[in-house]
Amino acid sequence: MEKSELESELKEKAAELEAQINALNDELSEAKRKVVELVKSKPWLVLGGTLVAGLFVGLLFGGRRRVIPRMEDGHRAFIDAYIDAVVSDARHAIVSGEETGEAIRMALQDRVPVIVYSQESKAKAPGLFRQLLELSITTGVGFGVRSALERLTSTLNSVQADLAADGTIGQDVSPDVAGS
Repeated sequence: MEKSELESELKEKAAELEAQINALNDELSEAKRKVVELVKSKPWLVLGGTLVAGLFVGLLFGGRRRVIPRMEDGHRAFIDAYIDAVVSDARHAIVSGEETGEAIRMALQDRVPVIVYSQESKAKAPGLFRQLLELSITTGVGFGVRSALERLTSTLNSVQADLAADGTIGQDVSPDVAGS
């Protein structure tokens, strides 16, 4: 396949894509006209539908605000005492000539780690409806991405097959090389 044939084929593909884009623009313009017409003819219905949709999306993605549980005073006092003891031991070691990192390691070495447990810290699991909705959305998006990738692969394979049939694969048809 020569350069001129390849250019004409690319122009044909560009014209096809432009026709598809124009058709989509026409469909979008028609849809916009219908929406504007609906809003003008039934504004209260549209307003109510918009509010319901907004409430649904807000509940779906916003949900209940989760409050970060505050540490109880008894836990806070215990942790403060623990930290004070570690800092005191580390200062002692630094005054004795130890490096800072080594002093901290020595201060923590024989101490039991602090774990604070609170009943309030358990997060609530999402409800069955929300789990099903999230699963449906995730599955739908997955299918959409898969379908788009399959379409792209099919298109690329057909273009590659067309080029292979014409014998242009592997040939350099750039203007710099062709003109030399």
